[in-house]
Amino acid sequence: MLLTLPLSVAFVGGLIHPVIAAFLEAGHSEPLSINVTKRVTGRPHHMNGTETIDFGSVGSHIRSIKNKYARNRANIDAYRGVSKRAATSVIPLKDIAEGSYWSGVVKIGGKSQRVDFDTGSGNILLDADAYIPSSTAINTHKRFFNGYGISSNEDTFEGYIYLDTFSSGKLKLSNVSIGRIETDDEVVTSADGIVGLAYPPLNTFGKDNPPLFDLLMEQKKLPANKFGFALSAGSPGGTLDLGGYDKSKYTGTITYHPVQTKTFWQLEGTINGQHFNSIVDSGTTMILGPVRQVTSFFEKMKEVEVITHQEESMTLGFYECDKSPKVTLKFGKATVVLSPEATQFGKTEDGRCVMSIVGTEIGQDAWITGDPIFLSSYVAFNRDKDAVGFAKRK
Repeated sequence: MLLTLPLSVAFVGGLIHPVIAAFLEAGHSEPLSINVTKRVTGRPHHMNGTETIDFGSVGSHIRSIKNKYARNRANIDAYRGVSKRAATSVIPLKDIAEGSYWSGVVKIGGKSQRVDFDTGSGNILLDADAYIPSSTAINTHKRFFNGYGISSNEDTFEGYIYLDTFSSGKLKLSNVSIGRIETDDEVVTSADGIVGLAYPPLNTFGKDNPPLFDLLMEQKKLPANKFGFALSAGSPGGTLDLGGYDKSKYTGTITYHPVQTKTFWQLEGTINGQHFNSIVDSGTTMILGPVRQVTSFFEKMKEVEVITHQEESMTLGFYECDKSPKVTLKFGKATVVLSPEATQFGKTEDGRCVMSIVGTEIGQDAWITGDPIFLSSYVAFNRDKDAVGFAKRK
């Protein structure tokens, strides 16, 4: 039996347009699971067919993260009314990280799309060649463009905001804001785009075009206002659970810690006893922290040699692979111990392991905590509690 909901009304270009409301199957209370995988075989940032790290690839990934957080700060300023120009910025979709993000298949508009799920951004952004508007889509004629960048040779992405449908399994939603990137230069990406899962201040499109998850919340279309990641390296990859948590994927209970501010999924905690602020970001392959803080962290571990990579402006930790250092992250009562596999992300040419924690200046007084924590724990995001939780993976 399907639950029939009344029409909602949206104002587009000064006209009232009826929009078919979203629906879930009546009585559906289990979370919806979307399969997610890395878009490359093997581990990202490695030379072909080896465990040896390609530091140029690592540097490219870090630059893309710097760009993303520059835009995030601009979007926050715009949301708070500090800057009007900032509202036009947009996250780049260059796949310069060798397909290292977690992606899954959903239907957006008139076709299925493989998209990256990113807790460090706030919008749905699709390549123009991939996005086909549905028969009910609305072009709002509201334009967005990228006005902020880190490097002088960065491409500029421009496009229009559409209102269209989003569906996966039993979940169907209309009136979803989608940024269709329409530039002369081809957007190089092996996925069709990005689905952002952060708080509204990271929204590029403005307050009149809420992010996907906020639209789900407003229309009460999920059993609960939460989602969780259960990720594993290699095949089959893992899942994104929407509307609840799949208890078959973790043991014990989920322990939560409140976010510091409703912008990023940012937590206050410690890493091996050292205080840090941590932004939990599914769109980052490593843990990135300010150079001084990461250097201090490395120097406390006798197994680790601190190395400065001048060309890529990053601080690295090398160690003998049979002497893996223990890394423990604590957020209030929640504890995550990085697995040995998650503690390193490859080897040097002389066979030493490289810590998955890298020192670099992102422009945040926070560590960007990516894959290592997701590969070591079930990670639960709860908008009702405004908190992130962790549980031991099965």
